[in-house]
Parts: sequence; structure tokens; C-alpha cells
Amino acid sequence: MKRFKLWPAGLSTTGNVLIGLGIAATVGLFGLAAAQPKSLENTSQKNPSQLTPTSQPSVKADTTEIKQVSETEVAPFSTTTQNDGAIPKGQTKVTQTGQNGVKTRIYSVTYTNGQETNRELISENVTTPPVDQIVHNGTYVAQVSCSGGYINVDGNCIPSPSSNPAGATAQCGDGTYSYSQHRSGTCSHHGGVARWL
Repeated sequence: MKRFKLWPAGLSTTGNVLIGLGIAATVGLFGLAAAQPKSLENTSQKNPSQLTPTSQPSVKADTTEIKQVSETEVAPFSTTTQNDGAIPKGQTKVTQTGQNGVKTRIYSVTYTNGQETNRELISENVTTPPVDQIVHNGTYVAQVSCSGGYINVDGNCIPSPSSNPAGATAQCGDGTYSYSQHRSGTCSHHGGVARWL
């Protein structure tokens, strides 16, 4: 064990007791250790009353807007026909060209957050009327000189029934041959149609 040398105590000029340097050093060493302050608490921890509360996300209210919207669509034309004796039968002629019109619809449209959520029809009108197309059907049949036969509905001269089978379309009940171009009325005065050829 290390020994410390003691010096006699003496009085200073001011009357204070001087302690041997060895003891003073020893006491000072232990006194310093005893005087160390307690470890400070973690100062980084905040008082609960000082904590900032977590902010709640804001809820954005829906935006609603109502607008009037106009939409158009085609109004189709109609076609009418008329008989015309100035046009040969079997022919047609367009005397007035049809034109489509315009139909307009107006809606009340509701938008929520910019998206359409409801639509209600307010009015519907034909803003541009269509023009009908007019077609003339020919009914004129030229008079044809027809001896030994008859003129059918097409204006053609048809030979009367005979015993000649060439060109015949049917054989009548009395044995004669008909050259009719339509079945209606064939062999009407010759016992009706026995068979079609």
C-alpha cells in the first residue's frame, strides 16, 4: 500500500488551518467522486401535454352542378309513291329527292364531382323538318295493234289459244294451247288450264 507523508498542520496568516497536502489531495479525490451529480434523465422525452396531436385527413364535400345539354339526331325522310300515266308502265321516276331533318333533344344533366350522375329529358322537337321523297310509278301502256289475239296487262299482244304448241305456256281443257304470260285468266274460255308447260 502506498504511504502518504503527512506534514504538520499550521496556521496561515489569516488564521485558517492548513491540512497536509497529502490528506487534502486524498480528501479532494473522494470528495470529487461523491460530488458527481446524478445522471440526468433523458431530456429528449417530451411532456405528454406538449405532444402535437395527429391531424385527421379532411373530407372533401361533393360538388354538384346541373346543366342543360342539347343533343341532335337525324329525323329520316319518308318516301311516297304516285301513279303517273305519262311514264311507261314498269318505269319509275324520282320527282322530289328526300332530305333528312334534324331532331333536337334538351336534357337536364346532373354532374357530381365532374361525372354525370343523372339525366332527365326536358323537351324534344323536330327543329328541321325532313323533306319527303316522291317517286312516280309509270302506268302508261302504248296501244298495240294486235290481230288474232289480245293485249295483256303489260301491253303485249298475245295470240289467242290455238292447236299450235310452239311457244305455248299451258294446255287448255279443250286441248288448245295458250300463250298467256300470266297465269291469271289463262284458258278462261277454253275449259281452264289442263297443264302448265
